[in-house]
Amino acid sequence: MLHIVGFLDKRFAKLGFDPAFNLEVVADEELPGRFGETVPSEHVIRIRETIYLKALAGDGFARQVMAHELWHYLWHNSLWHNSLWHNSETVSYGYVDDSFHIPDEINPEKQADAFAAELLAPSDTVRGKKIH
Repeated sequence: MLHIVGFLDKRFAKLGFDPAFNLEVVADEELPGRFGETVPSEHVIRIRETIYLKALAGDGFARQVMAHELWHYLWHNSLWHNSLWHNSETVSYGYVDDSFHIPDEINPEKQADAFAAELLAPSDTVRGKKIH
């Protein structure tokens, strides 16, 4: 099982993808309506304190939140560093009207959820399985 907290706290920056990366644990009230946020221009993922503590204890949902934010960080940083859009306007946080449908294949929230599920899936459970 991937220890997502230890990975983000201690190992991710050392991989060289972004040595300036920082995981910030913030008071829950600092992220109203969100469990975490990713701000590539600041090289940071911010996570609510309760989510961080639950993830440390192995809570599946909290671990998924952290892996979800990691996907946003990886994806937006790859766009950030490999594009002509290199400015603080590049990434924004958006919420769409509930009546508006974003197809799953281009929905960044669905993509982040899929990444988190695959990253956190126990290897002994999925080894040898077919994609379906």
